[in-house]
Amino acid sequence: MQSEDKLREPAQVIRQALAERCFLGRELRFVAFGFDMNNMKARAWIESETPLLLVGDQELHDWLEQFIQLVTAGADKVVQLLTKAVKLALYDRPAEVCGDDYRFLGERFYRETEQAFHEELNRLLIESDNAPDPDDPTCQARENWASVMACAALRLFDEYAPADGLEERDMHRHVKAHLYLSRALRGYDKAGRSLFDDNLKIASPETATARSQKIIT
Repeated sequence: MQSEDKLREPAQVIRQALAERCFLGRELRFVAFGFDMNNMKARAWIESETPLLLVGDQELHDWLEQFIQLVTAGADKVVQLLTKAVKLALYDRPAEVCGDDYRFLGERFYRETEQAFHEELNRLLIESDNAPDPDDPTCQARENWASVMACAALRLFDEYAPADGLEERDMHRHVKAHLYLSRALRGYDKAGRSLFDDNLKIASPETATARSQKIIT
């Protein structure tokens, strides 16, 4: 799928597969691979395999494309929140800590949520057959995805910023970091509103409350 900012797009081989109607109804997978480069220096070999979704109905394809754009944007945002929270918990001056040192957090997060991501996609395909004309067939799936991401992010936070054995000052820092992350993952505060309203396109609790008060007045 093309990314929402249009900086990433499907490879030609993927576009060709999507255009070939004879592939519909068949289960295909594709492999993406290449070197992670930094100034002409190869840092690592990256390889990943994933299913290729072939949907005949154009409207459903558009819904799925939008869903994938939103949930992947949400996942990127949660990785940022998780990384910031871990550094807030571990360091007095987290801004001075190199972000590349914690790239593994994103890799762990994506790996641990991948199965749930595909389950939500498959659920959307099944539900579209049972209810073909909903106003927004992906809304509930995006809400489910928010819960999946929250559980995964908090679990990784506890693993990489454990509270066991911390001194009082360090514990205070840890509690603040955990509160920051947990509130953001539930849609509260500036970071949480950005995740819900801007990335996942579901109303954050604070936005929903503000709308209700505006209607009442």
